[in-house]
Amino acid sequence: MCGLLDRVYASRFLSEVAGLVMVDAAHEDHYSGDPTIWPLPKDGIDRGVDERQSAAEARAAPPLPDVPLIVLSRGEPDPCFFARANARGGHSGSSI
Repeated sequence: MCGLLDRVYASRFLSEVAGLVMVDAAHEDHYSGDPTIWPLPKDGIDRGVDERQSAAEARAAPPLPDVPLIVLSRGEPDPCFFARANARGGHSGSSI
């Protein structure tokens, strides 16, 4: 969930962001309701948070600023995050 908050904040407050570090962050498409990607309750509410609404807000946000981006994952890289972020122009060219 924090990855969504980071994306929205960074997109809205460009001058406040010098770089991004995402730790075990999920891409907004994980909350699409597709149970093969990420199972959600039928109403989309998990621990009091409407994850579908939060994901929709992240999808509607402007692209991320051109700042360094580091993504840390506890295991295998998340192909969903990188493929969809690249397709949308959602990360800077200086990312590793």
